[in-house]
Amino acid sequence: MDMVGPRYIKDDGRFYSINIIDINTHTCHTKPVRVKSSIEIVTAIAEFWHDFGLPDALQMDNELAFRGSNRYPRSFGSVVRFALNQGVAPVFIPIKEPCRDGVIEKFNHNFGKHFFNAKTFANFEELCYENKIFIAFHNSNHRYSSQRNKTPDEASISDNHKIHYNGNIHELIRIPLELE
Repeated sequence: MDMVGPRYIKDDGRFYSINIIDINTHTCHTKPVRVKSSIEIVTAIAEFWHDFGLPDALQMDNELAFRGSNRYPRSFGSVVRFALNQGVAPVFIPIKEPCRDGVIEKFNHNFGKHFFNAKTFANFEELCYENKIFIAFHNSNHRYSSQRNKTPDEASISDNHKIHYNGNIHELIRIPLELE
């Protein structure tokens, strides 16, 4: 997982994109958001895990919104709490070493080249609409040599044994550390 931005839409302001990619199938999920808040990030993760299943680990960089708070550096932030609550191990790459997260960095490059820089968006709503089309196109058409030239959708068919997140995506304000 990574966060791209800020990016800007002319006459409409800035936005960020929360990008997630499954390392096994290369299935992607991107979610444009206006602010870098942990609740937006947790919601994006929950949506992805609801549709594509829970991973063993969630690898991310040391973005403040991912790890927690500078004010309370020894406490878990919402993203870490949510991952642990679902039995997913949060893994942070070392600071200033994006090469350790090569799959998402390559995807971010393609996201910028083939989506954001390839189109002009009138406003944030149009960006969100086109983003859904981009996700569907990527997952059904982009072929990866590491997947024996399969698309993410084709690779996902054989990966159906995953457990999916079934919680309420809209009630993620308070995340306990223990399973209920």
